Amino acid sequence: MRRADSTPEGLRAAVECLQAGGLVALPTETVYGLAASLDRPDALQRLSRLKERPADSPFPVIVSGLDGPAGLGRVAAQLPGRASELVRRFWPGPLTLVLPAAADLPPEVVGLDGTVGVRWSPDPALEELIALLGAPVTATSANLRGAPAATDPSQVEQGLGAHLDLLLAGPPRRATLPSTLVRPAADGSLTLLRRGPLPLPLLEQPDRFSLDSLRRGGVPFVQPRGRGLRVTIDPVLLAHFLVDQCSEGPVVDLGTGVGILPLLLASQGWPGPFVGVELQPELALLARENAFLNRLDPARFQVLEGDLRVVGEPLAAGGASWVVTNPPYQALGQGRSSPDPARALACHELGCSLAELAPVARRLLRPGGQVALILPGEREAEALDLLGKADLAPRRLRRVITRAGHAPTRLLLQAEAGGRGPLQEEPALQLYQPGGGYTGEVARYLDGGA
Repeated sequence: MRRADSTPEGLRAAVECLQAGGLVALPTETVYGLAASLDRPDALQRLSRLKERPADSPFPVIVSGLDGPAGLGRVAAQLPGRASELVRRFWPGPLTLVLPAAADLPPEVVGLDGTVGVRWSPDPALEELIALLGAPVTATSANLRGAPAATDPSQVEQGLGAHLDLLLAGPPRRATLPSTLVRPAADGSLTLLRRGPLPLPLLEQPDRFSLDSLRRGGVPFVQPRGRGLRVTIDPVLLAHFLVDQCSEGPVVDLGTGVGILPLLLASQGWPGPFVGVELQPELALLARENAFLNRLDPARFQVLEGDLRVVGEPLAAGGASWVVTNPPYQALGQGRSSPDPARALACHELGCSLAELAPVARRLLRPGGQVALILPGEREAEALDLLGKADLAPRRLRRVITRAGHAPTRLLLQAEAGGRGPLQEEPALQLYQPGGGYTGEVARYLDGGA
């Protein structure tokens, strides 16, 4: 087996190897893959024997572009239903479409039902290789059957070195979720065959939802596009407020929305388990999707749909170490309520008031457990009073200002169940620099650091 680096010279060597019927291991946007040219039936047959691939499990295909000998038109006979829209919106990207196969495709990539799985990889080096080759290639992981997927060149060499013609070596890969696998139907419906980085709600209604991320891509999440329902800076500030706190034991997020607060806490090392409570069914569905996107299984992040004032197990009384919440900002009768019920619930205390929230948090917490929340700056006196009445002793307080000299716009609070002792007031957290942009403290957190 030869080895080449992922340089222009290495790409040319890989192209020559594929043209000659060789098998090439190369880095993709997820793990290392095994490529064989669709123009070389002998290579496809050899790859099938190597991977012990049964006839009812064909190899997916990677294309480059839509037209030409290496494009989508080479492998797909047609684009049924919403396939064209999905291609336009999400390619190149982590989406594999199961489409009617073109008539001249080799059997190793065609299913028993006459379909082919095809995607356009967002990896620029892989896209260039396919374009230079002038033919699509297979998309299968560089490992023997039953072995774990390889994420660096040394693993490829150990597992497949004796079976390959060329290893195109690049940096180690971060094993991310495999592509979302979808079959579009002629009637416009989508059948989800494998969950992946693009959640089904986003694929079905891309005008209603968007895929975004925080902390330099470390926390991906899907959210509504509608104003008043999108993630704001508030859960980010609350997670930052808790970055150095003890995180052992169950954590309950009251009004979890799309689940962003547990996801941020998990990204900074909190082990959980987390329980998110959400009144709105659509947001609860998105929270579950976001837990999957961030590889938090249901045992670590469970989403309960219902009214946080009455929702039952697994919210056993006195079982939580932490209760966190980013509740609706506006008290009843304050501000203008949106005519959209979902937005009104998210922004105003229609589903639960602060006066109701504090006793709920106390009921959930074990003695010495902590509650943390973020509120408008003008509600400081009210919040301190309501927490105290609920036997939640305020421990830490930090005001948030937009710029130096401005009045606080937000308030970060932490209180202890059944606690006693003084309240620690921390220096104000300033969001923006005089010339624009976040201050260093906020920027470092958003960049993925503490």
